[in-house]
Amino acid sequence: MNVGILTFHWAYNYGAALQAYALSQSVKKLGHTVQFIDYAPPALRLPWWQGWGFRSGTELLSRTCWRLRFDLFRYRCLPTTRRCCSKEELQATADEFDAVIVGSDQVWNGNITEGFDPTYFFDFVENPKCRKISYAACFGNSTQPAETISKAGALLNRFDFLSVRNEMSAKLVHDISGRKSEVVLDPTLLHDFGEHLSPPLNKTGYIAVYHLSGQHISIGEDILRIVKDKMRLPVILIGTKSNVKGIDRYIPSAGPVEWLRILQRASFVCTDSFHGTLFSIKFRKPFIVWSGFRPKRIRDFLTTCGLQDRLLTAPIESDVVRLINENIDYDAVEDRLSPKISTSLDFLKKALAS
Repeated sequence: MNVGILTFHWAYNYGAALQAYALSQSVKKLGHTVQFIDYAPPALRLPWWQGWGFRSGTELLSRTCWRLRFDLFRYRCLPTTRRCCSKEELQATADEFDAVIVGSDQVWNGNITEGFDPTYFFDFVENPKCRKISYAACFGNSTQPAETISKAGALLNRFDFLSVRNEMSAKLVHDISGRKSEVVLDPTLLHDFGEHLSPPLNKTGYIAVYHLSGQHISIGEDILRIVKDKMRLPVILIGTKSNVKGIDRYIPSAGPVEWLRILQRASFVCTDSFHGTLFSIKFRKPFIVWSGFRPKRIRDFLTTCGLQDRLLTAPIESDVVRLINENIDYDAVEDRLSPKISTSLDFLKKALAS
């Protein structure tokens, strides 16, 4: 089959880029060809002149490198269709595919797409022979624009196969459309990324920090101070700078592959990110998550893994020290995840079966 994927592949975000890649690789392993439908909400696609660091002065070189590394990753790993800027262009592109998949990521979150965007519900797919599939699509938040509630149901009922990333999204799908959807894992759990990883370096260990919410950084700083004091290791911050205290090295230029490798080689990870949490578990790292944006989806995933105590809502020193000293039984975590990985892959196989 020729399969088109519609997701946030265009975003300069580590999780968005890596989940897109993982889904495409999973579909390819099933024997299909894949392209990403090159569409983004007009208000969200980053203009070519932004993101290079022109306003940051001393960070110009590193931000330029960051942008180029993302662009190079997409060029090499995320093959796209021609740019689609209208429904007519989307319709013409959809005619080239035997099946289309929307997901993963928060593609149905109208709070991100600045209102209801019917494109992510495949309103442009008119060919009845083209299968419409959602894989681990997510609403992100139970509170959605009124237009999503009123209009998404009819479009969801046109899907041939429906799956979502969490129970909250499954409930919303049912409330809006009356349909049941299968809950599957984020696609990054279906792929090992071995082609992008490298052997750990024989150097002094470090604590890796990756955060998204500047509003909650004070919790992270207090946790990080305790971790650094107890482990006596340098601290490396990846990604966007927000004047985090206690940092020894800041790497703003990391692209998706560099981000993976920094987490892979870390001795300990501190994060408030869903994908930061997921890859910490994937790489079997000791880690602590602090509560940032939308902590519920992180808590739900940690509960699935039996690691819900790794999420801290306050920097209580005794809790931090306990988590530093407590070994994670990753064999038990794998036993919990393996059946869910199998059912997630089975969903894709069934949805794309000839």
